[in-house]
Amino acid sequence: MILHLLRLVRLIRMPTISKEDALRLAREECDRRGWPWQEPIEISDGIRCWNIVTHAGWVDSNVLVVVDNCSGKLIGADRTGRARTQQ
Repeated sequence: MILHLLRLVRLIRMPTISKEDALRLAREECDRRGWPWQEPIEISDGIRCWNIVTHAGWVDSNVLVVVDNCSGKLIGADRTGRARTQQ
């Protein structure tokens, strides 16, 4: 809600990359790295990025992909939990 208000008054930029595009980019990155894409997926809107988490709600085997919400550039990607040691 606060992000929406800040965007309305133009204190922070409006995203030009849609949620769907961010999900596609995140999935492509997981495929490129050979990481599993496990449902459910959680996507949240940050000030300058989309945060995509796979296997949301579970403790292990999560993947976090961060995509710039204006350029679509990959900011980062990492695995969490026990899966991280299997990279």
